[in-house]
Amino acid sequence: MHFDIEKIDLAQIQFTAQLLRYIPAATARMYHVMPVSEGRGFLSIASADAYDPRVIDHLTFVLKRELEIRLADRQQIAEYVQRYYGSKDDGNSQGETKA
Repeated sequence: MHFDIEKIDLAQIQFTAQLLRYIPAATARMYHVMPVSEGRGFLSIASADAYDPRVIDHLTFVLKRELEIRLADRQQIAEYVQRYYGSKDDGNSQGETKA
């Protein structure tokens, strides 16, 4: 099964503290995801595992939101998670953001 999922470049997204609060740091690190935008009742996220229904189902449950999935490069997501959420080792693992 293969769906048409939009590929996204995270460099084109303006990450605000409000947007980053939708995904806790630990969740962003664990699932390799970044929030992209928020709308009425849904959250658009960038994921390296956009085609894995188990990951998407679990994220929907954990985040308690309807999700729109965008595909992003795993390395780029890792860089942005580090930039905006910090590393596990810098004491920033409880969901605080750097934006």
